[in-house]
Amino acid sequence: MASAHVSPIEADHVDIFGRQGHVMGTVDGKVIMAGGSNDDHEDGSVWCFSEVDGWEKLHSDAKFGYGSAAATCPDGSGDLLIFGGSNLLGTCTNEVLRVSADKDGKLSVRIVDVKGQAHARCNMHATTVGDRVFVTGGFDGAEHLEKVEVYRPDGSGGLVVENMPLPKLSVAPRSLHSSVVVDGKLYLIGGEMYTYSGTEFQPIVYLDLEKRVWEQVRLGSGEAEKMTRRAGAASVDMGDGKVLLFGGWSHAGEENKPRVDAGIINVRDGKWTDVEIKGSGISGRAGVAATRGKSKQFHTSYTLPPPPFF
Repeated sequence: MASAHVSPIEADHVDIFGRQGHVMGTVDGKVIMAGGSNDDHEDGSVWCFSEVDGWEKLHSDAKFGYGSAAATCPDGSGDLLIFGGSNLLGTCTNEVLRVSADKDGKLSVRIVDVKGQAHARCNMHATTVGDRVFVTGGFDGAEHLEKVEVYRPDGSGGLVVENMPLPKLSVAPRSLHSSVVVDGKLYLIGGEMYTYSGTEFQPIVYLDLEKRVWEQVRLGSGEAEKMTRRAGAASVDMGDGKVLLFGGWSHAGEENKPRVDAGIINVRDGKWTDVEIKGSGISGRAGVAATRGKSKQFHTSYTLPPPPFF
Protein backbone atom coordinates (compact mmCIF):
# COMPACT_ATOMS: atom_id res chain seq x y z
CA MET A 1 0.00 0.00 0.00
CA ALA A 2 1.23 3.48 -0.88
CA SER A 3 0.64 6.45 1.42
CA ALA A 4 0.07 10.20 1.11
CA HIS A 5 0.08 12.98 3.70
CA VAL A 6 -2.64 15.61 3.45
CA SER A 7 -2.76 19.04 5.10
CA PRO A 8 -5.49 21.69 4.63
CA ILE A 9 -4.93 25.15 3.13
CA GLU A 10 -7.20 27.88 4.46
CA ALA A 11 -9.28 29.81 1.90
CA ASP A 12 -8.12 33.37 2.64
CA HIS A 13 -10.34 35.13 0.08
CA VAL A 14 -13.99 36.04 0.60
CA ASP A 15 -15.00 34.70 -2.84
CA ILE A 16 -13.46 31.24 -2.37
CA PHE A 17 -16.34 28.90 -1.50
CA GLY A 18 -16.91 25.15 -1.38
CA ARG A 19 -17.35 24.02 -4.97
CA GLN A 20 -17.50 21.16 -7.41
CA GLY A 21 -16.97 20.90 -11.15
CA HIS A 22 -13.89 23.13 -11.27
CA VAL A 23 -10.53 22.39 -12.93
CA MET A 24 -6.95 22.96 -11.83
CA GLY A 25 -3.49 23.22 -13.37
CA THR A 26 -0.19 25.02 -12.88
CA VAL A 27 1.52 27.94 -14.62
CA ASP A 28 4.98 29.16 -13.61
CA GLY A 29 4.82 27.10 -10.41
CA LYS A 30 1.49 28.62 -9.33
CA VAL A 31 -1.76 26.69 -8.95
CA ILE A 32 -4.61 27.75 -11.26
CA MET A 33 -8.28 27.01 -10.46
CA ALA A 34 -11.12 27.76 -12.89
CA GLY A 35 -14.88 27.65 -12.36
CA GLY A 36 -16.88 25.65 -9.86
CA SER A 37 -20.38 25.71 -8.40
CA ASN A 38 -22.42 24.79 -5.36
CA ASP A 39 -26.20 24.48 -4.92
CA ASP A 40 -26.99 28.12 -5.69
CA HIS A 41 -23.83 29.81 -6.94
CA GLU A 42 -21.32 29.42 -9.74
CA ASP A 43 -17.97 31.08 -10.27
CA GLY A 44 -17.05 31.96 -13.85
CA SER A 45 -13.60 33.02 -12.71
CA VAL A 46 -9.99 31.96 -13.02
CA TRP A 47 -7.99 32.00 -9.78
CA CYS A 48 -4.31 31.73 -8.91
CA PHE A 49 -2.94 30.32 -5.65
CA SER A 50 0.58 30.60 -4.32
CA GLU A 51 1.76 29.59 -0.86
CA VAL A 52 3.25 33.07 -0.43
CA ASP A 53 0.39 35.30 -1.65
CA GLY A 54 -2.68 33.07 -1.21
CA TRP A 55 -5.61 33.39 -3.66
CA GLU A 56 -5.84 36.00 -6.41
CA LYS A 57 -8.59 36.40 -9.04
CA LEU A 58 -7.13 36.61 -12.56
CA HIS A 59 -10.25 36.65 -14.73
CA SER A 60 -14.01 36.87 -14.20
CA ASP A 61 -17.23 36.56 -16.20
CA ALA A 62 -16.13 33.59 -18.28
CA LYS A 63 -18.85 31.74 -20.21
CA PHE A 64 -18.43 28.67 -18.01
CA GLY A 65 -19.44 28.22 -14.37
CA TYR A 66 -18.28 24.64 -13.95
CA GLY A 67 -17.37 21.52 -15.92
CA SER A 68 -14.42 22.82 -17.96
CA ALA A 69 -11.32 20.81 -18.87
CA ALA A 70 -7.72 21.98 -18.49
CA ALA A 71 -4.43 20.91 -20.08
CA THR A 72 -0.95 22.30 -20.61
CA CYS A 73 -0.57 24.12 -23.94
CA PRO A 74 1.41 21.86 -26.33
CA ASP A 75 3.61 24.66 -27.73
CA GLY A 76 6.22 24.42 -24.95
CA SER A 77 5.22 27.72 -23.32
CA GLY A 78 4.02 26.16 -20.07
CA ASP A 79 0.69 28.00 -20.45
CA LEU A 80 -2.58 26.42 -19.31
CA LEU A 81 -5.56 25.96 -21.66
CA ILE A 82 -9.11 25.84 -20.24
CA PHE A 83 -11.71 24.26 -22.53
CA GLY A 84 -15.49 24.64 -22.57
CA GLY A 85 -17.79 24.20 -19.58
CA SER A 86 -21.37 25.06 -18.67
CA ASN A 87 -23.41 27.32 -16.41
CA LEU A 88 -26.14 26.43 -13.92
CA LEU A 89 -28.78 26.89 -16.66
CA GLY A 90 -27.17 24.02 -18.57
CA THR A 91 -25.82 26.17 -21.43
CA CYS A 92 -22.48 24.82 -22.65
CA THR A 93 -19.67 26.77 -24.33
CA ASN A 94 -16.80 25.85 -26.65
CA GLU A 95 -14.70 28.85 -25.61
CA VAL A 96 -11.01 28.26 -24.82
CA LEU A 97 -9.06 30.41 -22.33
CA ARG A 98 -5.27 30.62 -22.06
CA VAL A 99 -3.45 31.40 -18.79
CA SER A 100 0.07 32.76 -19.37
CA ALA A 101 2.97 34.13 -17.32
CA ASP A 102 5.20 36.96 -18.58
CA LYS A 103 8.96 37.21 -17.98
CA ASP A 104 8.32 38.74 -14.54
CA GLY A 105 5.95 35.95 -13.54
CA LYS A 106 2.78 38.06 -13.84
CA LEU A 107 -0.19 35.95 -14.93
CA SER A 108 -2.83 36.92 -17.49
CA VAL A 109 -5.86 35.26 -19.10
CA ARG A 110 -7.13 35.69 -22.66
CA ILE A 111 -9.64 34.06 -25.01
CA VAL A 112 -7.96 31.88 -27.64
CA ASP A 113 -8.82 32.12 -31.33
CA VAL A 114 -9.84 28.59 -32.42
CA LYS A 115 -10.01 27.59 -36.09
CA GLY A 116 -12.48 24.79 -36.75
CA GLN A 117 -15.76 23.74 -35.17
CA ALA A 118 -15.43 22.72 -31.51
CA HIS A 119 -18.38 21.02 -29.81
CA ALA A 120 -19.85 23.00 -26.88
CA ARG A 121 -19.82 20.70 -23.85
CA CYS A 122 -18.96 20.27 -20.18
CA ASN A 123 -17.55 17.56 -17.89
CA MET A 124 -15.07 16.35 -20.50
CA HIS A 125 -11.35 15.70 -19.91
CA ALA A 126 -8.28 17.12 -21.66
CA THR A 127 -4.86 15.48 -22.05
CA THR A 128 -1.72 16.92 -23.67
CA VAL A 129 0.39 14.56 -25.76
CA GLY A 130 3.32 15.93 -27.76
CA ASP A 131 2.06 18.80 -29.90
CA ARG A 132 -1.63 18.03 -29.42
CA VAL A 133 -4.37 18.19 -26.79
CA PHE A 134 -7.02 15.44 -26.80
CA VAL A 135 -10.42 16.49 -25.37
CA THR A 136 -12.64 13.47 -24.72
CA GLY A 137 -16.24 12.76 -23.83
CA GLY A 138 -18.41 15.16 -21.87
CA PHE A 139 -22.05 16.24 -21.86
CA ASP A 140 -23.57 18.84 -24.22
CA GLY A 141 -26.91 19.34 -22.48
CA ALA A 142 -28.61 16.56 -24.44
CA GLU A 143 -26.35 13.50 -24.43
CA HIS A 144 -23.11 12.04 -23.18
CA LEU A 145 -20.47 12.18 -25.87
CA GLU A 146 -17.99 9.79 -27.44
CA LYS A 147 -16.31 12.64 -29.31
CA VAL A 148 -12.55 13.09 -29.31
CA GLU A 149 -11.43 16.54 -30.45
CA VAL A 150 -7.77 17.22 -31.19
CA TYR A 151 -6.35 20.71 -30.67
CA ARG A 152 -2.95 21.84 -31.96
CA PRO A 153 -1.20 25.24 -32.02
CA ASP A 154 -1.59 27.25 -35.23
CA GLY A 155 1.80 28.99 -34.86
CA SER A 156 0.35 32.41 -34.04
CA GLY A 157 -0.99 31.91 -30.52
CA GLY A 158 -4.26 30.32 -31.59
CA LEU A 159 -5.46 26.73 -31.95
CA VAL A 160 -6.78 24.48 -34.69
CA VAL A 161 -9.37 21.86 -33.70
CA GLU A 162 -10.31 18.71 -35.61
CA ASN A 163 -12.72 15.88 -34.85
CA MET A 164 -11.15 12.43 -34.74
CA PRO A 165 -13.24 9.90 -36.72
CA LEU A 166 -14.14 7.08 -34.35
CA PRO A 167 -15.79 3.67 -34.36
CA LYS A 168 -18.79 3.16 -32.12
CA LEU A 169 -18.57 1.44 -28.74
CA SER A 170 -21.30 1.43 -26.13
CA VAL A 171 -18.97 2.00 -23.15
CA ALA A 172 -17.07 4.95 -24.68
CA PRO A 173 -19.63 7.81 -24.23
CA ARG A 174 -19.10 9.27 -20.75
CA SER A 175 -18.53 12.40 -18.70
CA LEU A 176 -16.81 13.24 -15.40
CA HIS A 177 -13.99 10.84 -16.27
CA SER A 178 -10.18 11.04 -16.36
CA SER A 179 -7.85 10.42 -19.29
CA VAL A 180 -4.18 9.68 -19.91
CA VAL A 181 -2.13 8.66 -22.95
CA VAL A 182 0.29 5.75 -22.54
CA ASP A 183 2.16 3.88 -25.30
CA GLY A 184 0.12 5.51 -28.07
CA LYS A 185 -3.20 4.66 -26.43
CA LEU A 186 -5.71 7.16 -25.06
CA TYR A 187 -7.23 5.77 -21.84
CA LEU A 188 -10.58 6.94 -20.44
CA ILE A 189 -10.83 6.10 -16.74
CA GLY A 190 -14.16 5.88 -14.95
CA GLY A 191 -16.88 8.46 -15.52
CA GLU A 192 -20.61 8.06 -15.87
CA MET A 193 -23.36 7.83 -18.46
CA TYR A 194 -27.06 8.30 -17.75
CA THR A 195 -29.51 5.85 -19.29
CA TYR A 196 -33.23 5.18 -18.92
CA SER A 197 -32.38 2.63 -16.23
CA GLY A 198 -30.30 5.09 -14.18
CA THR A 199 -26.65 6.01 -13.83
CA GLU A 200 -24.03 3.66 -15.22
CA PHE A 201 -20.52 4.08 -13.84
CA GLN A 202 -18.03 3.23 -16.53
CA PRO A 203 -15.00 0.90 -16.70
CA ILE A 204 -11.66 1.79 -18.30
CA VAL A 205 -11.41 1.78 -22.08
CA TYR A 206 -8.66 2.90 -24.41
CA LEU A 207 -8.46 4.20 -27.96
CA ASP A 208 -5.55 3.03 -30.06
CA LEU A 209 -4.60 6.33 -31.69
CA GLU A 210 -3.10 4.61 -34.73
CA LYS A 211 -5.74 1.96 -35.37
CA ARG A 212 -8.66 4.14 -34.13
CA VAL A 213 -10.19 1.19 -32.32
CA TRP A 214 -11.75 1.21 -28.83
CA GLU A 215 -10.83 -1.62 -26.46
CA GLN A 216 -11.81 -2.30 -22.85
CA VAL A 217 -8.99 -2.69 -20.33
CA ARG A 218 -8.71 -6.07 -18.66
CA LEU A 219 -8.46 -5.07 -15.02
CA GLY A 220 -6.21 -7.08 -12.71
CA SER A 221 -8.87 -7.93 -10.13
CA GLY A 222 -12.48 -7.46 -9.14
CA GLU A 223 -11.28 -4.80 -6.71
CA ALA A 224 -9.71 -2.79 -9.55
CA GLU A 225 -12.97 -3.00 -11.50
CA LYS A 226 -14.93 -1.75 -8.49
CA MET A 227 -12.52 1.03 -7.52
CA THR A 228 -12.20 2.58 -10.98
CA ARG A 229 -15.94 2.72 -11.65
CA ARG A 230 -16.34 6.21 -10.21
CA ALA A 231 -17.18 9.68 -11.53
CA GLY A 232 -16.11 13.16 -10.52
CA ALA A 233 -12.85 11.94 -8.99
CA ALA A 234 -9.66 13.94 -8.86
CA SER A 235 -6.94 12.47 -11.06
CA VAL A 236 -3.22 13.09 -11.36
CA ASP A 237 -1.04 11.55 -14.07
CA MET A 238 1.88 10.04 -12.13
CA GLY A 239 3.75 8.90 -15.25
CA ASP A 240 4.69 5.40 -16.43
CA GLY A 241 1.04 4.47 -16.98
CA LYS A 242 -0.03 5.21 -13.40
CA VAL A 243 -2.91 7.51 -12.48
CA LEU A 244 -3.81 8.61 -8.95
CA LEU A 245 -7.57 8.77 -8.28
CA PHE A 246 -9.13 10.39 -5.20
CA GLY A 247 -12.76 10.78 -4.16
CA GLY A 248 -15.64 10.87 -6.61
CA TRP A 249 -18.93 9.00 -6.37
CA SER A 250 -19.90 5.50 -7.42
CA HIS A 251 -23.51 5.05 -6.33
CA ALA A 252 -26.74 6.57 -7.60
CA GLY A 253 -29.67 7.96 -5.65
CA GLU A 254 -29.65 8.14 -1.85
CA GLU A 255 -26.48 6.05 -1.66
CA ASN A 256 -24.57 8.65 -3.67
CA LYS A 257 -22.11 9.61 -0.94
CA PRO A 258 -18.76 11.08 -1.96
CA ARG A 259 -15.82 8.72 -1.57
CA VAL A 260 -12.88 9.44 0.71
CA ASP A 261 -10.55 6.74 -0.60
CA ALA A 262 -7.61 7.05 -2.98
CA GLY A 263 -5.58 4.68 -5.11
CA ILE A 264 -3.32 4.32 -8.10
CA ILE A 265 -4.45 2.46 -11.22
CA ASN A 266 -1.78 1.18 -13.59
CA VAL A 267 -3.46 1.21 -16.98
CA ARG A 268 -0.76 -1.03 -18.47
CA ASP A 269 -1.59 -4.05 -16.33
CA GLY A 270 -4.95 -3.03 -14.82
CA LYS A 271 -3.70 -3.32 -11.22
CA TRP A 272 -5.06 -1.15 -8.42
CA THR A 273 -2.95 -0.04 -5.42
CA ASP A 274 -4.65 1.50 -2.38
CA VAL A 275 -3.19 4.77 -1.07
CA GLU A 276 -3.35 5.34 2.67
CA ILE A 277 -4.27 8.97 3.39
CA LYS A 278 -2.54 10.52 6.39
CA GLY A 279 -3.39 13.89 7.88
CA SER A 280 -6.44 15.77 9.14
CA GLY A 281 -9.45 17.48 7.61
CA ILE A 282 -10.15 14.81 4.98
CA SER A 283 -13.76 14.09 4.08
CA GLY A 284 -15.55 12.34 1.25
CA ARG A 285 -15.73 14.56 -1.80
CA ALA A 286 -16.79 14.53 -5.44
CA GLY A 287 -16.57 16.98 -8.30
CA VAL A 288 -13.01 17.40 -7.10
CA ALA A 289 -10.02 18.70 -9.09
CA ALA A 290 -6.30 18.13 -8.58
CA THR A 291 -2.97 19.25 -9.95
CA ARG A 292 0.71 18.73 -9.21
CA GLY A 293 2.81 21.58 -7.81
CA LYS A 294 6.59 21.65 -7.71
CA SER A 295 6.72 19.43 -4.63
CA LYS A 296 3.07 18.82 -3.72
CA GLN A 297 -0.28 17.86 -5.13
CA PHE A 298 -3.18 20.27 -4.58
CA HIS A 299 -6.88 19.50 -4.63
CA THR A 300 -10.03 21.41 -3.79
CA SER A 301 -13.59 20.21 -3.87
CA TYR A 302 -17.18 20.37 -2.84
CA THR A 303 -18.83 17.35 -1.23
CA LEU A 304 -22.30 17.21 -2.77
CA PRO A 305 -23.52 14.87 -5.54
CA PRO A 306 -23.74 16.29 -9.07
CA PRO A 307 -26.50 18.81 -9.92
CA PRO A 308 -29.83 17.11 -10.75
CA PHE A 309 -30.01 18.37 -14.35
CA PHE A 310 -27.05 16.23 -15.47
